[in-house]
Amino acid sequence: MNGYNEIGSTSCRHRVLIEARSPYFQLVEPGVRNVEDIEPWQGGLLKIRPGRIRCLTGSRVTDASVSVASVSVEIFVESPEGALDDCDDVIEESYQSPRGHLSVVDCRNRLVHELPALPAGPASYRLRYHLRNQAPNRVGEYLLQIWAAEVAPSAALKITSSLGNLWHSAA
Repeated sequence: MNGYNEIGSTSCRHRVLIEARSPYFQLVEPGVRNVEDIEPWQGGLLKIRPGRIRCLTGSRVTDASVSVASVSVEIFVESPEGALDDCDDVIEESYQSPRGHLSVVDCRNRLVHELPALPAGPASYRLRYHLRNQAPNRVGEYLLQIWAAEVAPSAALKITSSLGNLWHSAA
């Protein structure tokens, strides 16, 4: 897996590649143990536990020639503008960061990319998760935006895919 970084004065963007057939990827904080066998995961397209964010992809790629999918993580100092037009699903959730530092790992808990420290350190953050190309045998694209913010209710900003409707049917 590989990645690249674009850094601006108020934001940074990290693009990484994951296996196209992965059902999810995660962002984890250092020292957080894997809790999936201990506690049931609840939530929707984002499943959040202290120190761990699981991003569902709902991958339905069966074409063996397709090997990677694109994941972008953008970290902002303040709330970014919402871009919903090119996405199938967009949701927002709050996340309490215990350490202020996240890494992207794949569904097998293998490190894919280490992210820089979050701008407010250990604090409350808002997550906006965009999913695109969610049709069968299409390679999905995933964007997770992160910024410091007060805790707020979950929000389904746009839901059009079958995966989004499965987890966020009331949207």
